[in-house]
Amino acid sequence: MLQAIALFSGTFAVWLLLEQRFTMTALLVAAAASIACVVVTARLPRLGRRTFTQMPKLAAMQAMRAGAALADAIGTVRAAIAADVKLRPALVRVRTRGSDVLGVASLANLIGATPGAVVISSDDEGLLVHVNQEGDERFAHVRDWEALLANGAGERPYDRA
Repeated sequence: MLQAIALFSGTFAVWLLLEQRFTMTALLVAAAASIACVVVTARLPRLGRRTFTQMPKLAAMQAMRAGAALADAIGTVRAAIAADVKLRPALVRVRTRGSDVLGVASLANLIGATPGAVVISSDDEGLLVHVNQEGDERFAHVRDWEALLANGAGERPYDRA
């Protein structure tokens, strides 16, 4: 409780110093912002440690795939400009092996960052993905992406029966 009071007081003081208006409205806004900071900080431990250790790994994976994604996007634009696009759209079910919500969301983020795919929904069985080309080879490595995401978290997604 003492930490919450200190956080509220510090945030309130910093807000007022940055705002430098001491009207009743400014004081109410500062109090609301400070309460919001205390509430968010109180909720952070419930998210789990993995939330904060997974994000740098996800950013690194997306940075490594940036060149391939850019090449795929240029290829898609080139095909659209040439007007010889023969799309075979399909809905594909990607079965996830990990039961972790953060891992499934990270996998959906990686799939959605690939040109030609949009994650439509997620359920207990996996992800429903709309792809522009039914037999697209770019998505053959989704299982490897999931394994890479689970690897740093101490999980082994393929050990489940």
